[in-house]
Amino acid sequence: MKPHFAANGVFLYAVPASTRGVDNPLEPALRPLGGEHKEVRFARFAPNTDLNPETLSLQKAATIIDITDGFPAAHSDSVRLNFAQLAEKSFDSESAIWQLCNILFEPVRTGAEYLTGGMSDDQILAFEPRLRKDAVKQFWVGIVHASGDQALVTKSAEEKALLFLARGDKDAAAKVLVEAKNFRLAALIAQLPGSQNSRELMAKQIDAWRTRNDWSEMSDAIRALYSILAGEVCVVQGKNGAKEDRVSSFIISERFDLNWMQCLLLRLFFAGHDTIEEVVKVYVEDLSNGREVTLPTPFWTAPGTSEEMIAGREDTLFGLFRLYSTTRAYPANLEALFDSHTVSGSPVNSRLAWQLATILNAKGWTDHIDHVTLDRLTLDFAAELENTNKFVTASWVLLHLTDAKTREHMIKGLLFRNGAKIPDPYADNESSGMNVFHHLSQDNKIPEELLYEAKALHAKGGLQRPALEARYLLNAGLFDEAHNVLLTTIGPAAVIEEEYDELIDILSQFPEDGSGVQGWQSGGAVYNDFALLVTMNSGRKSKAQGKQTMQRLKEGLQAMAQAEAKKTLEEQVAMIEMGRILDEEASVLELKDVVGTVVGTRGKVEGLFEKYQAAMSVVV
Repeated sequence: MKPHFAANGVFLYAVPASTRGVDNPLEPALRPLGGEHKEVRFARFAPNTDLNPETLSLQKAATIIDITDGFPAAHSDSVRLNFAQLAEKSFDSESAIWQLCNILFEPVRTGAEYLTGGMSDDQILAFEPRLRKDAVKQFWVGIVHASGDQALVTKSAEEKALLFLARGDKDAAAKVLVEAKNFRLAALIAQLPGSQNSRELMAKQIDAWRTRNDWSEMSDAIRALYSILAGEVCVVQGKNGAKEDRVSSFIISERFDLNWMQCLLLRLFFAGHDTIEEVVKVYVEDLSNGREVTLPTPFWTAPGTSEEMIAGREDTLFGLFRLYSTTRAYPANLEALFDSHTVSGSPVNSRLAWQLATILNAKGWTDHIDHVTLDRLTLDFAAELENTNKFVTASWVLLHLTDAKTREHMIKGLLFRNGAKIPDPYADNESSGMNVFHHLSQDNKIPEELLYEAKALHAKGGLQRPALEARYLLNAGLFDEAHNVLLTTIGPAAVIEEEYDELIDILSQFPEDGSGVQGWQSGGAVYNDFALLVTMNSGRKSKAQGKQTMQRLKEGLQAMAQAEAKKTLEEQVAMIEMGRILDEEASVLELKDVVGTVVGTRGKVEGLFEKYQAAMSVVV
């Protein structure tokens, strides 16, 4: 059996019974079916635990839904929703993402509020690059600490000092050097980050040591510390010459096993760059020319993670730095930044990537992003929500699609697949405590006609209740479709079974004169006159109203018989049965212009009834 997905999202496949079961992101959906050589198994995508967190509720509350190009569209209100709120409602790596967004993409007074106390707007504007950088520095120290510490037990004092610097703690670095009685280096480290002059002076000192062959007499850690004092946080230059004076160059991060966050911290604190853009630009240049080898890999990577899985992916935090530096450094790869696998660690967990993309887009930071990327994320996230029975939230997500026709098409598909979950108006949804129908129509502004159309589809395919289907179609304004249900199912059943209440109720919901309904005169009008005739008392039948009704019914039946539409057996039986009853009623009143002029002959009637009875017996 070829592996495939069923219509309900269940994955079917056949494997030997000894094959190991599925694991994340799949989980067993049903018990397997055993066979002689193989067993058929059923799996489905396991629901993500963070699919509908508080941050999504915040975004919903700050979403504006209006009619765009003839259909509802949603977008986040960039003023009402800020990244600080999202950071407060999230944890761990996600909180870090929202915190960095708050620092980089919100106004400085919001993103670095704790640094702007007492400053005027003019002062904030003048010192904005410095304020943002200082805010990033404070934030990044916490990120580096959270990423874990290298063991310091077996390290030399100088190595410990370097690792303390890589954590942004110059005081601890100076202290450990003092304890090792390296007072000169401790005093210099305590003055970091220094000034341009001090860095240039230290660079000249290093050149002098290299010339006098003193450089090779120092340990790698000491040479690295002096290089950092000179503003060189990437490569420690070596020295050529005689064998005893020769020393190799090395990359600080590689030599001391620093992660990318520590590499970025060294550039933020000690490289002498004035702005975040310069820090990011230099780091990228170092990576591209080979001076730096520590890549900004995603947070979810671990030792042993295959290169195929990483596949050039960068941590989302660094992607945000790229995006912020786009206009003044180099273009950011937005498709890579908003990749679900990169952001969450799973290709089937799109929620955070979708939120990040839509909110940044609303705030104007991704104006040049390809809408295909946004729409793909939207469709992926909506599918994940629907897979976990959150179709109402999925409809809200789909309203973020950029093209109106696509929005309408995808919303229709979602509603049609979930028509059974849409209650009637004013019916409470016991599980959620909200009225789903009104939430969809009032909050999400989805046209009620679409909701009724979805309910009609469920009434037909799921409930097999034609009368209910017709009512929903009428509520949806689909009169021709409701008329077709009347002609093919409701009308014939009422005539054959002689039960007219449901037929009369449905007929009363059509326009009185059938205006706008295609084929009404040879369809619905015929059943309407027939229902009127069989429910009319004998006194009214003998008067003008009764005679007029019979005359119209005769003409209508003749038109129905001549209609080109192919009729089912039930329709034919009902049509001839209505003619038979009309003949009987007209004979009683001696209406010679009606009697005998209706459809068919007695032989044809009997033949159809025999055929109908045979068909019904097979069904039974």
